[in-house]
Amino acid sequence: MLTAPQCANNACGVVSRTADLDVRWTAPTLGTVEIQLIESPVIIRCQIPASAGMMTIPSAALQLLMNGTGMLMVGGVARTTVRAGGITDVTFAVSNTTIGLVTLTP
Repeated sequence: MLTAPQCANNACGVVSRTADLDVRWTAPTLGTVEIQLIESPVIIRCQIPASAGMMTIPSAALQLLMNGTGMLMVGGVARTTVRAGGITDVTFAVSNTTIGLVTLTP
């Protein structure tokens, strides 16, 4: 699902805080994709329709993070709500998340 940055064995490489970060995926085409880039205590969180296939996190946002090790989480979520038994709404969600460490550099 996640095609950029490439993450293997829970490692997503180096992210320069001075350049925009392009995040790309191939599926799903329904629902939303949530992207989180975490370097405690700062969390950059973005949501975009999954059909977009990519999102760019601007370097201005990345500058809020410190140098060091951070965590990248990219996940697709599709939700639907149905009325069960005529009185109760039930929401079903399906998600698939890639999680990996990144090295944040100046």
